[in-house]
Amino acid sequence: MARVLSSPRLTTTVSAGMFRACWAQPSRIIVSSSSHSSLHTSAVLRGQSSRQHVARAIRKSNIVKQEERQREAQENKPHVILGMRRGKEGEWEKCLLAKILITEEELGISNELVPTEQTIGTVYLPKQFNFGVGEAEKQLLFKSLPILTSMGGKDYVKDKKRTEDAISATNSTGTRDAIPATDSTGTGNAIPATNSTGTGDAIPEYVSIESLEEEQNVWRKNIVKEHGKANAFARVIDLRNANAAGIAYENRRRIIEAFSTPQNPFDPGRSEVQAALLTYRIRNLWNHLTTFKRDLGNLRGLRMLVHQRAKILRYLKKVDQNRYEIVLQQLALEPESVEGELVV
Repeated sequence: MARVLSSPRLTTTVSAGMFRACWAQPSRIIVSSSSHSSLHTSAVLRGQSSRQHVARAIRKSNIVKQEERQREAQENKPHVILGMRRGKEGEWEKCLLAKILITEEELGISNELVPTEQTIGTVYLPKQFNFGVGEAEKQLLFKSLPILTSMGGKDYVKDKKRTEDAISATNSTGTRDAIPATDSTGTGNAIPATNSTGTGDAIPEYVSIESLEEEQNVWRKNIVKEHGKANAFARVIDLRNANAAGIAYENRRRIIEAFSTPQNPFDPGRSEVQAALLTYRIRNLWNHLTTFKRDLGNLRGLRMLVHQRAKILRYLKKVDQNRYEIVLQQLALEPESVEGELVV
């Protein structure tokens, strides 16, 4: 054997074969690392594919469940602007703010006048008066001014009792005599009458019955005229004749009176009043933007009003929790619509 290995030709052949074997070994390693088919059977590949398919199905199911949870949370979340949850829009009609507000649709439906007894007779007044006409103004316009205007500013009608006594006074024989003018106290003491100019010059102490009857007839005619004027003026100051600005003014006045305290009936600076006024403006802007969706200027204003209302209500919550909860109920607002992050 030693002599065979020592042969130069055989040594060269063995060396060449070993070199080729060493050169082919790395190439087989490279090919086997880049190809899975040379190392795995078909059963292993099918099992791996099945596991991947199950993992993809689980991921898709998790994504669907997450989207469903997000959708449910969004549906249960109250509206940031209106402040109510979906499906509970009827809560707005039951709240205090909705009951005191007047809309143009309601004014267009109602066209009836309410008969009321006044000093000059029955006057038909509107259900809703124009802005600026309160109880004191109604007393002045329909009770005091008509009777004063019918008198014409004359002194003899300032004491109505004296005129009625003069007309109804008769003697026992059925004839009417002139009676002395009495004072307003009803004591019967004669007082000097004054003329129509109001200068205070004395006129005869005794007034004839015929002159008093004539004056009474004139006064009755004036009452009839003033009665017609009062009915005509009542139709003029009806709130149905007001424009949008007039209706908004009346609504603001009602909000301030409804949300103020008995100690201060007109308190526009109160937190509840400010929140109610902002809610009224927010709803008006929302109704406008639902029709004109490209009005970006008012959209920015709506966003600012929503955050301003939330700021006022959060301040009220820190000051008084009970007042905060009461005003939320009066405005039909959910706590989530004014607390936390608000995205409009």
